[in-house]
Amino acid sequence: RLPEAAAVNDTGVPTSTVCVCGPCVMAGGTFTVNVATALVVLGWLLATKIGIGTMPSGRSMLAFGAGGLAISAVSAGIGTIVPRHGMALSIVYFIVVDLPVGWIPAAVHSISVTRQVRLITGHDDPAAIGEPLITLAVISFLWLAIGLLRLRKLEA
Repeated sequence: RLPEAAAVNDTGVPTSTVCVCGPCVMAGGTFTVNVATALVVLGWLLATKIGIGTMPSGRSMLAFGAGGLAISAVSAGIGTIVPRHGMALSIVYFIVVDLPVGWIPAAVHSISVTRQVRLITGHDDPAAIGEPLITLAVISFLWLAIGLLRLRKLEA
């Protein structure tokens, strides 16, 4: 049951909902907000405001937000492949695989989520923003597709 103040569209679907379980999705006109990503961006905003007394750049907040969504998608995909140890394996994946692959000076570094986030911030290449965002979207889509295919097999 929806609270009385919740906004709904003409079909009765809530227009704003908070999701605590996975990546942001657009479904049926309802935009769900990824709580983890929102907390990461808010934490970055507060840390820079309190720590150095200024607001963070828009690019850094965009990088943290996009990175949070991509990491959520990758973690959700890994969690469907290995349900019992999904969180632990996701942490190991990002520390042992994703971070080192992002630093390799070869074309393979393009598949690293952490490298794409670093590129969005503008530290490595101030002109790069579109390509890393597209790459993050593709990585997220692939992992979500893997997760959905795995769920489809489990449900069948």
